[in-house]
Amino acid sequence: MASCGRNEDYDMNELNNDSQENRNLKFTILFSLQKLASLIFKYNTIIPITTNTLNLIYRSLYMIGTKDYGVNEYLPIILNLTETQLTYLNITK
Repeated sequence: MASCGRNEDYDMNELNNDSQENRNLKFTILFSLQKLASLIFKYNTIIPITTNTLNLIYRSLYMIGTKDYGVNEYLPIILNLTETQLTYLNITK
């Protein structure tokens, strides 16, 4: 059981009921997670995944399923995802 108590599958139809602004932010998080996952998969032998990165992934997924947040809560997660992606890209240069 998750420590947050949220264990059910997320109904993606709930995304349609969210405000346009929150929906766009949540999709930005989803696309950022997709990019981060591809970087982790591609470079996992060079850069082992850290606890901080895993926690970021968990927080990001939690944020997608939450209705009570707005721009002020979503933007730091998006920035953190972008910074983590850049870390992977800069190390592999």
